[in-house]
Amino acid sequence: DGTKVCLNAMSSLKFTVSFTDKERNVELIGEGYFEVASDKAKPFMVAAKSMKIQVLGTHFNVSAYPEDNLVEASLVEGAIKADNGTSSLILKPGQQAILRNASGQMKVQGFNSEEVTDWKSGYFIFRNEPIDEIMKKISRWYNIDVKYQGVLTEEAFGGKYLKSNSLSELLSSLELTGTVKFKIDGRRVTVMQ
Repeated sequence: DGTKVCLNAMSSLKFTVSFTDKERNVELIGEGYFEVASDKAKPFMVAAKSMKIQVLGTHFNVSAYPEDNLVEASLVEGAIKADNGTSSLILKPGQQAILRNASGQMKVQGFNSEEVTDWKSGYFIFRNEPIDEIMKKISRWYNIDVKYQGVLTEEAFGGKYLKSNSLSELLSSLELTGTVKFKIDGRRVTVMQ
C-alpha cells in the first residue's frame, strides 16, 4: 500500500499479503518506525502488546519488546490515536504515549526524536540511562547474552555510539567511565562492578 516500515533488531511485523478488510492491520513485536501511506477508506492499525494504534497518516516509532514493561508510541509527524481498551489518547507531533504493562495506565509526555529514532540512523544514543537498560539495547543489536556480577551501579551513562563499531569498542568506551567493567566470552558478556 506504499507504507514503509523499518524494524529494529529482534523485531518482527505480522500482516496479511493484501489488505482486503476495512482496515490495514499489522502486529508489531519489538520496535519499528512507520511511514504510513494515507488511505482514508482503510485506516492503518498497529497492535503492539496491549496497545492499539490507529494511524491518521503519519511518521511514528513504536517500541514494544516482550521483555520490556512498557509500550511507547512516539509521534514524529502527523497524528495517531493510542488505545489500551480502557482509555485512548490522540497524539500531536513530539508527544509519546506510554503504556505501563503492570498498571495498564497510559500517559502522554514529550520526547526527543533523535533519541527515540537513533536506532534507525545507525546510532545508540544514551542519555542518563542505567547500565541494565543500555545492555538491553546492546544485547538486541549484537545478539549477545548479558550476565551481571556484583551489585549494579546506579550510575547513569551517556554517549552516542555508531552501531557499525564492534561490540568491544563500545564496551571499551563505557569502561572509560571507571564505574563498570566487561568480560567478553563468545556471545556472553559479563557486566562487573
